[in-house]
Amino acid sequence: MGKRSTLKISQDASVYEKKLKRIVEKLGVTKVEYDWGRKDAFISFWYKGGYFRFEHSAEKAATMFTNVTRGTQCFIILVLALEDLTRVISRGVYDLSVWVSGMKSLPEPTSLPNWAIMLGFTSMPETAEDIERQFRKLSKIHHPDVKGDPEVFRSIELARKQGLEAVK
Repeated sequence: MGKRSTLKISQDASVYEKKLKRIVEKLGVTKVEYDWGRKDAFISFWYKGGYFRFEHSAEKAATMFTNVTRGTQCFIILVLALEDLTRVISRGVYDLSVWVSGMKSLPEPTSLPNWAIMLGFTSMPETAEDIERQFRKLSKIHHPDVKGDPEVFRSIELARKQGLEAVK
């Protein structure tokens, strides 16, 4: 079994958000989107007509014997990897178009209806069970009986209703 390494981060994620902005400017990327959750993160970008996405998660890190437990750490790792790639490109070793040619270009992301976004989906749910499962998960956090915000809970209820209508 391999030795587990620990990622030590001394700066907050906002430092890396600024760093990402500088990186994409250097790379000539036309558009970038990023986000992180509790245990994962992604960075997607558009380059020369292609849509590319980097993802990292605590689960993936665990398979590589790295002690990464938070989504912010995953985001920072992705930014650092892109920064390393930028250094390689700036030294003339590779051009970004050569490097990404080996990556699968993803289809342009489709926009989700508001109800799906409100329920926390990143892609369109296929079944009523998917919607119900997500609703129950959010209810445990936002229901007024567990000191959640009643207005947020009403929005989640409405989103559930609209979602169930949509998958019929």
